[in-house]
Amino acid sequence: MYVGIDGVDGVGKTSVVHTAAEILEMMGYDVATVAEPYTEIGKRALELEDPYAQALAFTLDRMLLHTELNLKEHDLVISDRTLLSTIAYQSTLGADFDWLVELQRPVPKPDVIFIIDREPMVEDEEFDREFLKKVRRMYRKAADAVETRYSVEVKWLKAEGKDVEDIANVIVSYIRKRIDDPLKGVEVP
Repeated sequence: MYVGIDGVDGVGKTSVVHTAAEILEMMGYDVATVAEPYTEIGKRALELEDPYAQALAFTLDRMLLHTELNLKEHDLVISDRTLLSTIAYQSTLGADFDWLVELQRPVPKPDVIFIIDREPMVEDEEFDREFLKKVRRMYRKAADAVETRYSVEVKWLKAEGKDVEDIANVIVSYIRKRIDDPLKGVEVP
């Protein structure tokens, strides 16, 4: 199973990925975690000023990640960021939304993407709050497009007032139910 964890900067994605992975490993699952950007190409993408060039670099980074990562070697792969980040961020920066969605066509898609939906938890001058509010709204549009166009399941986690362990436990519960009965629909609280 390939699981993505997404959301705006500062909502605790990285902590949730590692906490969920630790819980699942304690339960006996073979879990690999990855973070986007993965390669030097993706890491340097933010140095580019053009959102189209950024999107191309992030998408190439994602493709390279999947050429190196054999999803079948693990019970679960949990990714810190997904194609939704590229669509939400680069469209907010001015790249054409439909072009961004189409750009992700050849990219391997997660079985499910969890979007941690809340205000950033950190007080850091690095984060432009107004920009992140726009990106947060764009995640909704991006999720709808990816669900419709690519049949990717997207689950929204209303995370205000919840800590990392609470969010990780919701994700772990969903994953375990999905693995135990992959054909049954699973609701996320």
